[in-house]
Amino acid sequence: MKYSKYNLLRKINNGFYIINLLSSEYLKLSEEEYKSIKENKKLSQDLIEKLMQKRFIVDKDFDEVQYLKDRYKKAQEEKDLLTVTIAPTLRCNFSCPYCYENKNGKIIDKEAQDKIISFIDKQLSQGYKKVDLIWFGGEPLMAYPIIKRMSKKIISLCEEKNVDYNAFMTTNGYLLNDDIINELKNLKINQLYITLDGLAETHDKRRCLIYKTETFDKIVSNLCKLKNKKISTIIRMNIDRKNVDDIENLRKFVVNELELPMYLGLVRQYTDSCINENIYFNKEEYSKIQDSFFESQEKDGKMDYQMPRQLPLYCRACKVGTFVIDPDLNIFKCENDIGRIEKRISTIDNYPFLNEIQDSSNESYYKWNPFENDKCIQCEVLPICTGGCPYVGIKNDEPECEIYKYDINNVVKKYILQSENKK
Repeated sequence: MKYSKYNLLRKINNGFYIINLLSSEYLKLSEEEYKSIKENKKLSQDLIEKLMQKRFIVDKDFDEVQYLKDRYKKAQEEKDLLTVTIAPTLRCNFSCPYCYENKNGKIIDKEAQDKIISFIDKQLSQGYKKVDLIWFGGEPLMAYPIIKRMSKKIISLCEEKNVDYNAFMTTNGYLLNDDIINELKNLKINQLYITLDGLAETHDKRRCLIYKTETFDKIVSNLCKLKNKKISTIIRMNIDRKNVDDIENLRKFVVNELELPMYLGLVRQYTDSCINENIYFNKEEYSKIQDSFFESQEKDGKMDYQMPRQLPLYCRACKVGTFVIDPDLNIFKCENDIGRIEKRISTIDNYPFLNEIQDSSNESYYKWNPFENDKCIQCEVLPICTGGCPYVGIKNDEPECEIYKYDINNVVKKYILQSENKK
């Protein structure tokens, strides 16, 4: 037998704990047990059995890295969930300075819509039993009649094939109206992701209409309507150095007044379309900002800490059955690539159904493999990171450490203290 390489030994307040990031388990120890493990002394049989049960101790022949590799490969090839992101247009009514997209004026035509529906139909014949459809853009509500038409047809198709269907939308929220909001549930658009970048003064400088008109008040009015109709809505705040000081102001407004969930997103210079200024935080800086956000949530009784989740693979872009489709019927793996033909894996007309991984014209996401990087192999947080964002890793030819790398002690501490208090 041997100790797992993903064990953490921590003294938290007056308690002693062992945590395993592969099993997502922790065990409270006596001070004597803690010292015995730390100093590699002989353990009692009772403790050995407890440690084995939660995989703090594993068989000496068990290769944990190989287990992660096998888990990654299985998840990559598993046809469990078909995730299709559709951008019916790349037009947008907003002019956000940090936007990474190359916008064009095309709106998807009826022939192209039907080709996408046929593509989904043929994918379902591969054995998928669940579909997540994400409406994206540009601003998808600029093509709402298309969303409505396609949704009805795809819902009917899934019902016919006894496939579970769920839809989401990423929208700036400005074009929502009573008619659209009343139709969302019938279209099975069950969750919206809407961005506010601060309170009105800050938000309106960053997320304004093309002609610089304010948008905050109208979006908030629409959020209230969504809430009244019980449409699940999640608020994202994209943060950089220009609006970081408004995080707490917005959090109090969104979480405490609107009573909506909120999370922070990191503005990144994904493409040359992004603003070329020194406004971006790195992951280590971001981890500290997020810590402060969580602590404020905790003080207001709005925080439920979790053990870091297991990630067989970090991003669905690396697996089969994940597609991002633009108005020209180009197929991508990641929303960050949309509209850039050189990044597409195929087109709707030429998609390689027989062998998606090997026969796609761009295999970069399928080939992305953190297990070929020594930094990842040696890292204790690999089971909950799996190499980080593949888009960034492929772009930089180097995995980028996730925030857990810098924050694992604090995350584990908060979770354990919360769990012990509940006990």
